[in-house]
Amino acid sequence: MTRKTCILILGMHRSGTSALARLCALAGARLPEQVIQSHEGNAAGHWESQRLVNFHQSFLESLGQSWDDFRPLDITEAQREAYLERFEYITRRDYGDADLIVMKEPRTARFAALTMTALEGMGYRVCPVHALRHPLEVARSLKVRNDTPPALAGLVWLRHVIDVETALSDRDHYIVEYDRVIGDAANVARHLFSH
Repeated sequence: MTRKTCILILGMHRSGTSALARLCALAGARLPEQVIQSHEGNAAGHWESQRLVNFHQSFLESLGQSWDDFRPLDITEAQREAYLERFEYITRRDYGDADLIVMKEPRTARFAALTMTALEGMGYRVCPVHALRHPLEVARSLKVRNDTPPALAGLVWLRHVIDVETALSDRDHYIVEYDRVIGDAANVARHLFSH
């Protein structure tokens, strides 16, 4: 029996996570059933679960935070269990019984360890990919999209990178820089799907 696999794309907003998710989908990984619609901020599409976005936004709000908060998360055991239960429900709704899925939603970076625990509990082999872009480029992009002050964008970028790399510190994972996703997509896909 083939083990289910999840290509888990983690990274800060505006770091190429959407392009990576689309690349994985073109190579055969299943996208979520209900993807966010494209809009002015990302005309090519986000390729992420609307359900997961809604859940992460409400979960962050329950913790007194938002997507652009740079404070560390303080999650109780009860909140942890609630996260795992809801995440599993959403994943089953979004992907059904697909053997190879791609999951991307930038807020997942804040919950990377919990997300991997949930996926592994569901029987997935998790293949983490950290999408990384220079913080000044991210800041410029967020300034255009959200009018985010550069200093705040830098702090949010740092929070996402710390959370992702802390969660992945004892795991094999693949770091993909933004320029490679845009300029060398074929080789990025080849590497992702050879492991």
